[in-house]
Amino acid sequence: PKTVTDPTIALRGDFTYTGEAIDPAVTVKDSETEIPAGEYTVSFRGNVNAGTAAVIVTDVAGGNYIVSGSTTFEIDKADQTFSAEPVTAVYGDMDAKVTYTGTVYGAVTYAVKSGGDAAEVDEATGALTLLKSGTAVVTVIAAGDANHNRAERDVTVTVQKATLTIRALDRSAYTGSAAPDLSAPALDRDYVIEGLLGSDTVVVEDVRMSYDPEPDMTETGEYGILITGDLSADERYEPDFISGTLTVTALPTYPINVPDGTENGSVSVRPKRASRGDTVTITVEPDEGFELDELVVTDKDGNELRLTDRGGGKYSFTMPGGRVEIKASFKKLVEIRPFDDVNTDAYYYEAVKWAAEAGVVKGISADEFAPEAPVTRQEIATMLYRFAKAEAVAEDKLAAFPDAASVADWAKDAMNWAVARGLINGSDGKLLPQDTATRAQIAVILARYLNA
Repeated sequence: PKTVTDPTIALRGDFTYTGEAIDPAVTVKDSETEIPAGEYTVSFRGNVNAGTAAVIVTDVAGGNYIVSGSTTFEIDKADQTFSAEPVTAVYGDMDAKVTYTGTVYGAVTYAVKSGGDAAEVDEATGALTLLKSGTAVVTVIAAGDANHNRAERDVTVTVQKATLTIRALDRSAYTGSAAPDLSAPALDRDYVIEGLLGSDTVVVEDVRMSYDPEPDMTETGEYGILITGDLSADERYEPDFISGTLTVTALPTYPINVPDGTENGSVSVRPKRASRGDTVTITVEPDEGFELDELVVTDKDGNELRLTDRGGGKYSFTMPGGRVEIKASFKKLVEIRPFDDVNTDAYYYEAVKWAAEAGVVKGISADEFAPEAPVTRQEIATMLYRFAKAEAVAEDKLAAFPDAASVADWAKDAMNWAVARGLINGSDGKLLPQDTATRAQIAVILARYLNA
């Protein structure tokens, strides 16, 4: 047999790691002559994993060639075949994450390639932190291993704006009042913002509110409250403006409870039901010989309301928002003697009391009236003068009487008036001012006064 001292060993095939043994096709040549495959055997060593593998050629006993030799070849690392899909998420989504499908080899990490102002990514888990609307590119990196190459997949992350609700607050008003003013909308008074995340704040520019249609405050009904504004400068939120409702209702009225059967007097009220803010008038009428002792008005919580005395037995108060209770009591009038010598049980008590209060009589002193004493002519003249509230007569009519000097100083104006009016003409040419006036004389004087 021919001895081949330096055989040429050629290999053919795909030398990329597959996880299985890689057996290239082997050709052995003696110079340019190909040695038949039956003249030798082929064996391999280290031909599974990536790296250097060996091919060993050994001649077959009894063949035509004595040939042996070896060569090496390189098994390449395989590429990784996992995939990662694009991510679309809404700002504030706490579950947004970059994921992959398929088998990966080596440690997996994540990194933001571009658009870091829109999203951040957790290097170890792929969890996303969404910062604002926009687009970011996140790279998924598989480090590879002894048999697989390092691999990267770029994932497009699209961040959409979150919906922010800007809601006009519902309002209410009573008929007859003015509709709530919407000319200068204020946050939390006229509208609210719902849906802010965490400690986020926003500024809604050019907020405007209006009624649709314009409310008729003379009638009950419901009216829309429209709201608009500008949030275009904010890259995190998309506004959703929600209308509110103005409800106009009739002003409620509340009962005013007046006690039934009040002793020694009566209490009436007008109106019997009233709305908050209305003026209510109470009329108090004591029975004869009695006067008002106490008048108390309380609200539904028992709080006493302030009363205004309008005079003439009338009092008023402002109606609160709830029912009202009125309580009144009367007491007997205290009989006050106008003079110490006029007893309250005397038949003439009321007459003397009236005359004293009217200024018709003044008594013989500050404390004495002398009810049993006779009345003189100058006294009856003085009583009439005071009753008539007459004015002094300038002309001296008393001078014509010889006894004019006997007229008391306190009675001169009255006697002069009585003579001037023709009420007293004298007797036998005299005035007789300090003489007792008889019943007949008093009757004549009164008749002249009434018929003058």
